[in-house]
Amino acid sequence: MNITILQELRTRPKLPTFINYAAVRVDRFDPALKGLTLSIESACSPACTANDTWNYQTAFQDAVLIYDGTMTWTGTDRNTIFPTWKMHAILPGTPTIPGNNGWGGGALQTVRCDDTAIRNSSGCVFAQYTPTLDLTDPKFGSSAAMIRFYQEHTIDRWGLKRANGSGKPLTRSPEKAVEPADKDWDEVSRKIVCDGTFVASPFPEGPDSCDEYPFAMATQSAGQGGRPGPDAVRSGQECIQVQAQGKVTGPTGEALYTSVKPIGPVDDEALCVRGHIPNNENKLVGSALAGLTTSARLSPRDPYWVDAGPPGWGDCDTFDTATPLSKSTASTSALLVCGPLLKAYNRVGGPSAVGSPVDTGNTADGTGRYLNLRRPGEPAVSGTIYWTPSTPASYLGGPVRDRWLGLGSEGGLGYPITDTAATEGGGGLHAEFSRDNTSIYWSASTGAHTISGEIRDKYTALRPGLSAGFPTADQSSIPGGSGRFVHLRSPGSDIDSASIYWSPTTGAHYVAGNIRTKWASLGWEDGLGFPTTDESSTPDGRGRFNFFSKDGNSIYWTEATGAHQVGGPIGAKWAGLGYEKGPGYPTTDETTAPDGVGRFNHFSNANNSIYWTPATGAHQIGGSVRDKWQATGWETGAGYPTTDTTVTPDGAGRYNHFRKLGATADDDSIYWHPQIGAGWIRDGIRRQWLQYGAEKASGYPVDQERTTSDGKGKVLYTSRIYNGGPALLAVYTSHPTTGLHWASAFQAYLTTGPDSWLGFPIKEPAYSPAPQVKNFTTLQVFQGGCIGINHAANNAIIALPWTSYACRSDYVAVTPETWNNRSSARLLDLDPPVALAAVLEPDGRVSLDRLKP
Repeated sequence: MNITILQELRTRPKLPTFINYAAVRVDRFDPALKGLTLSIESACSPACTANDTWNYQTAFQDAVLIYDGTMTWTGTDRNTIFPTWKMHAILPGTPTIPGNNGWGGGALQTVRCDDTAIRNSSGCVFAQYTPTLDLTDPKFGSSAAMIRFYQEHTIDRWGLKRANGSGKPLTRSPEKAVEPADKDWDEVSRKIVCDGTFVASPFPEGPDSCDEYPFAMATQSAGQGGRPGPDAVRSGQECIQVQAQGKVTGPTGEALYTSVKPIGPVDDEALCVRGHIPNNENKLVGSALAGLTTSARLSPRDPYWVDAGPPGWGDCDTFDTATPLSKSTASTSALLVCGPLLKAYNRVGGPSAVGSPVDTGNTADGTGRYLNLRRPGEPAVSGTIYWTPSTPASYLGGPVRDRWLGLGSEGGLGYPITDTAATEGGGGLHAEFSRDNTSIYWSASTGAHTISGEIRDKYTALRPGLSAGFPTADQSSIPGGSGRFVHLRSPGSDIDSASIYWSPTTGAHYVAGNIRTKWASLGWEDGLGFPTTDESSTPDGRGRFNFFSKDGNSIYWTEATGAHQVGGPIGAKWAGLGYEKGPGYPTTDETTAPDGVGRFNHFSNANNSIYWTPATGAHQIGGSVRDKWQATGWETGAGYPTTDTTVTPDGAGRYNHFRKLGATADDDSIYWHPQIGAGWIRDGIRRQWLQYGAEKASGYPVDQERTTSDGKGKVLYTSRIYNGGPALLAVYTSHPTTGLHWASAFQAYLTTGPDSWLGFPIKEPAYSPAPQVKNFTTLQVFQGGCIGINHAANNAIIALPWTSYACRSDYVAVTPETWNNRSSARLLDLDPPVALAAVLEPDGRVSLDRLKP
């Protein structure tokens, strides 16, 4: 069987008994030991009785058995008690198994009992325990700060427990003074230290009091109970003199002084400190000391520690200083470093990493503590650790510290909240500060500069020192207060390559490289506004972009196109068409058209452009339609687009409509078909063509209208797909004499045309032909004659002059409503079609020469 015993002794400072508590755990148990009983036998001496018995029967593993007993001191005056214990095992039918290994009686388990430390009271405490007077609660104010000042600035440092457990504790004084012997020690000691040289100066909230340390009721009091000698002073004016300061409002509204400042020189060999301390804070410390005397049953010469630091300041250690504290012996060139300052100092590497301590004390504003450091070979302080109740102890060094000091130290940026540390990837240093979320970043090429608020948050997310570079100046405000910015420079560069801009409405965003250069050339925030996005990758991975706050502006960049701005209605149209996935990336900035009215951007996909005017809005034009528009003279030819490039109803072609400046309706269009090409149709011919079903019924325009030889007429050919290939379908004409008419593309007319004797059509083709004349049926009439069917010549389509007297104009012409009628299509099929390819010039125009037989 294996067992584990966890034991605890509990003393009672105001009762002569102490409690023995134990938990016995059975770790391993043999079932053959059924009926086993465990018994603990306790004893204590001298002048002590153990009035406890304990027997417990166990029969299973992992049992936890509780033992709870008491021991009582029966002596007088003072005794050190040694409690001991033994365990026995009893198994029925076998001899009792005595405990072979008792425990207790060691130095750490001794208990001291007395009836003298506290009047009319007996009690017990642990003999080897040295209690601590805890003055870390802020309510002790300047009285605790005075003790802390003494422990930090003198050689003896009475009451201070160091991190390694060493130090010199105070001890409770003898009850009676040395001289005069009939007086109490603390009364005589206090009169010596707080003698007539102390002149009270009342505080606004209450009386001043003379406070001293070491305490008057300590053996180490500088008054020494009236005993003269090297360890005693003759007057309190030989002590270090301090004055309470750092007034704040306490938790219940009372005035509270949080620190002290020295009055006159500070001698590290002084035996005491004497302070002007508010009476209420002095009394609180006195009450705490009296409470410790009772709870720890301190008798004369009993030791105790004094922790006067804020919470967490009890651990201290000494270090050789870079500069001795005084002109005394070398033994005085050691500086005490405590609490958070000590932890931070060890965390950053101690003397070998950041140098040796120079001095320590309260910060100028009285709220914090500092530790100055100096590296070997440095002519002055090279680093400092700062701490305040609201900021962690943090190391500040090198050029980051220099910049902080230059900006007013804690009065400027607040206190550091991180150590000065290397940036990711090296090459720089940085530290963060408590005010306005501020940091200082430094590199050898850029120097040390501040960055704060949302701009700092954005910067730190961008991996400072790597992709983001380093700030080249302090974060600055834009004139007028509309925003803030910081410029950044990449390691190894000699120019700024990135910026972070912030405004209340846009937040902080990063803009860099070619996009930043373009933004700068357009006037920074005065041009496009503040960035509303960070520089980001486009979905296709080929480009980069930023959006900006004014007029929907953005800048897009690719290696092939460079960086260009697009915004306003053009930007909105581009976005609606899918950004770079639609028209492509901008290849120009938004630019004013030559007429000074319109604006445009060109894009990379299929020669796309978007044009805008106040009257027409923003519309996209691309591909062969745009090429044709360009050939017409852009907006000076066909006007501005009033539609995007749109698929024709037959699904085969594309088109844009256009409008000239000042017009109230569209008067030009460009249509494109992959087998016919792009054609520009305009004015009256366009209106008539649209009335007759546009490309669906009348075919696609071929190239553009031409002027007839008299300089007055206009002619435009249209084409349709016939038996898989494009063929001429109609000839649209306009002339001041005849008006607007179109003719079927009969070979008889194509080979003569408006410039021939036949002239311009004066009526649309026949829907219902007139009666035959001389075996001839008129299909359409013209200025010089007609075209019809020669029934005597195998129904050939021929042209006849009016003088033939076979032409008749009284037929029923097609109308827009009847043009799609099947009978009209049959009429068009009467004549073999003219293949478009056979009559086109290389530039896409219809060749009159090729039309001739």
